Amino acid sequence: MITMDLVWLTLLALLMPINGQLIDDGILPPARDNETFSLYEQFPRGRCPEGFYQSGDECLYFAVDGNCFSWQQAHCICSQRVDRLLKRVSESGQTIIKPAKGARQLVLNTPDKMKILRAFLQKYKQANYGVNVLYDFNTLSRCYDGIDEDWPEYCEDNSYSNSTCFETASNGKNNICLREIPCDDTYLRVACEFTLPGSSELTSSKFHHCIKPKVADPSSTSIPWWIWLLLVIGGILLLLFTIVTIVLLILLLKSKKSSTDPVVKTDPALKPLVDSNAVAESV
Repeated sequence: MITMDLVWLTLLALLMPINGQLIDDGILPPARDNETFSLYEQFPRGRCPEGFYQSGDECLYFAVDGNCFSWQQAHCICSQRVDRLLKRVSESGQTIIKPAKGARQLVLNTPDKMKILRAFLQKYKQANYGVNVLYDFNTLSRCYDGIDEDWPEYCEDNSYSNSTCFETASNGKNNICLREIPCDDTYLRVACEFTLPGSSELTSSKFHHCIKPKVADPSSTSIPWWIWLLLVIGGILLLLFTIVTIVLLILLLKSKKSSTDPVVKTDPALKPLVDSNAVAESV
């Protein structure tokens, strides 16, 4: 019994990450430091501190130590690790870089970030990074012209269609896909970024996309009921206006005709003559 208890305790210890929380897959395998050196040659750090990769006006950091954290912890962990690395840079006498808006979890919004995530998977089997996507990701339209090979795609086995949390995963073809995950119980590798001082934060995705042609929707071409109502009311008012106009024209013509009829006037001097002729006829 004691032997079995020791076995179970050993297995349980193997399933516990450094932060003391149980995860499904255990601690993810770390990447050796000498392996990541080639990534700095492929993706140089530029103006960013040591340990970061520069992508546009942003500095990217990828944890390769195998430690996992929950989605809710990611932002806090990014702030702590980036601050620690920048403090180490300042202590070494290098130029101090202050992030424009602080550190944050990686936002997958450029082809360069997709290339780095793919390189981590293909060379070092490093996946399961927690990432964000911008609001416009689902509205952009791919061109399928051979230029957009760095466009991230959703994994086919998504089980949380309404989720807003994503992790990078292998799609089985040695490439990265985005898997929707439950935000409350998944443990991930940490990927962070910050914007270089003097630069503005990206607010839209920079993937190669084409303008989707507008297709006429038959339901949208039908005339709303209130327009029909206005047309009926307008037709009735037009008919009444026409009738009133015709009646007024008729009355106007009649009054004009009566005013132009000749008036016969009787001469007073002829009146005695007429009266005498009438008396003679009666005799």
